[in-house]
Amino acid sequence: MTALFRLLGLVAILCSLTPTLQAQWSTETYTLKPGWNAIWLPLNVSHRTMQQILPPQVTRVHMWTNSKSGMLTPNPFADPVPVSLQWEKWSKDPTEKTTFSEMLPNVAYLIEVNGTENITWNVTGKPEPPDYAWSSDGTNLIGFPLLTEGPASNRMANRIFEFDPILLDTGTTPSFYYNGGPMLKPDGSVNNPLQVPATGDFPLNRFQAYWIRATNYTNYYGPVNVNLGAGAGGLAYGESASSIAIRVRSAVKAGNITVTLSPLNSAVPPSGQDAITGQVPLRVRGALSLTTGLYAMTPVTPTTPVRVVLAPGEEKEIIFALDRAALTGPFYASILRVTDSLGVSDIRIPVSARPTPKQGLWAGGAVINRVDQVEPIAFSGSISSVANPVAGSNPAPGDILTVTKVDRGTIIASTPIAGQNVRIGTSIVSQITQAAGKPPGKEGTYRVSITQRVSNPGDKTNLVMYRVISQGSPDPFTQKLILHSSNNGAIRLLQRAVGGTINGVSAVGIDETAFPVASGGVPGFRTSSSHFPAKMEVLGTGTLPAGPLRFTVTLGHNDSSHPFVHVYHPDHDNMDERFDVQLPAGRESNTITRAIEFTFLPNNPNGFDPEWGGTRLGGTYRETITGLRSLPIVCNGAFVINRIADAVQFRSNP
Repeated sequence: MTALFRLLGLVAILCSLTPTLQAQWSTETYTLKPGWNAIWLPLNVSHRTMQQILPPQVTRVHMWTNSKSGMLTPNPFADPVPVSLQWEKWSKDPTEKTTFSEMLPNVAYLIEVNGTENITWNVTGKPEPPDYAWSSDGTNLIGFPLLTEGPASNRMANRIFEFDPILLDTGTTPSFYYNGGPMLKPDGSVNNPLQVPATGDFPLNRFQAYWIRATNYTNYYGPVNVNLGAGAGGLAYGESASSIAIRVRSAVKAGNITVTLSPLNSAVPPSGQDAITGQVPLRVRGALSLTTGLYAMTPVTPTTPVRVVLAPGEEKEIIFALDRAALTGPFYASILRVTDSLGVSDIRIPVSARPTPKQGLWAGGAVINRVDQVEPIAFSGSISSVANPVAGSNPAPGDILTVTKVDRGTIIASTPIAGQNVRIGTSIVSQITQAAGKPPGKEGTYRVSITQRVSNPGDKTNLVMYRVISQGSPDPFTQKLILHSSNNGAIRLLQRAVGGTINGVSAVGIDETAFPVASGGVPGFRTSSSHFPAKMEVLGTGTLPAGPLRFTVTLGHNDSSHPFVHVYHPDHDNMDERFDVQLPAGRESNTITRAIEFTFLPNNPNGFDPEWGGTRLGGTYRETITGLRSLPIVCNGAFVINRIADAVQFRSNP
């Protein structure tokens, strides 16, 4: 079976798609002192208004825009902070001017707290990957994704800054922080911000914002730099992406570091947001197998995280694949936590996925490599003397079960109902057990035909026994498949499909006439298969991806594409000798029926395939053909189909 799937070209297409924002959640905790506090917000909190998000003690918020560089002075602010090119302002007081109404992620804020006691602010939002834009000719209000576990010595200012070759250490470049209270003391001296001690012996807090100066361009926020590509909001697989790459780079000047990427559960969604089924099932891509054409994929779990060793300045790409076959609920979300062996970084990357809808247009192929071969075998047996024995009866070796009387030429075949009551002419498959001392080759499933009329069930009779063997074909052959799953649950097997839109709504039909221009139709693409009757449209049973799917394709005895019909041959034109009367089926050609069954496999037999169960489905293919010979022809193989369009509407021709 696995060889068939290799013939079908099951090489996983690992594509990185630009993701969209999804609702996975993280909570950051800030300790706010009375007066002014500076924070860096790594979360998207647009699901709530500022009044809903902020504690009631917060009176004013100022957002640092960094749109105009400026040198840090000992007294850079008046009280209150003025609105300028560098600042936007929000106030709870409706009489004060407000210039923004939504807190943006990856931005620094000054927050004024009323009262006399510290407050703890737990803010839940959608985590955003780090995005830092330093000004190289002025000061920057910056916060860092610092690990809160471990000793405070890991977070000392001089240690954090000296990892980056661009930043000057705190002994020569002043850094400032906010410690609560007013901007100015009663005597007019500066109360906020305060300078970090020149020794740098000062622990920095997670996502507290600090004034820092850079003398050149840098996007530094810790020893590890994470890059998901421009505009990427995280590992957002949506309904169709299968693999997304993350690049991690060492920002340190000397020494190797180990970066660890491990999954975390999402925080509980706020009220009114999508419920989360569970963690996103991720795997990390390994080496490519030249045998299967698939990459090795290792599950990523809290106990088996991804670890990467980086030399100074080195960057490596890590590709995370989604196990789409494991998505059984409507929405999955989690967090990918990035830490380093220095005990400094704690970066949170959002991860989300939704199952691929199974409605739409699917195309692929079947490879058939086994076809039934019929061969006669010598056998002389007796018909059971008991008419219609009860279910479960055990006939003696050599007996043909449950036959009472048949006419010459009747075929006893096809449906395995041995041991059940059978009427005259019923098609059965007899299970014949090899008797002791008889040569091999007598046991198995046989198709039986009777060559003479039986008047006495106890008499001996001459039988022709046909052994049907599913035999491998010397040269497997392929069939192109086109299926459409509609939004109303209907499943169709098509000979060709035309995709397009009707007044902006995507749809599929079997001809361009399904998209009349006068009705706003715009045909977009067309695909077809030469293995089925022209313009065939057959409704089937079953659903994707549970299956099995079953279709019956009928080729009329007089169809122009019938293999036994020829317009110019008098013995194959289905006309009488005078060419006046059209002959019925069975005289010169038979009606051909193809019973097709698709059975789906939950996983790719070759190995893990990130698209399997999502935009790619496959399994076993079985086709039973009647009308070409006295006994049906059964073909077996494997199939794979890919979702090529999300058009869920099917349009019949007008």
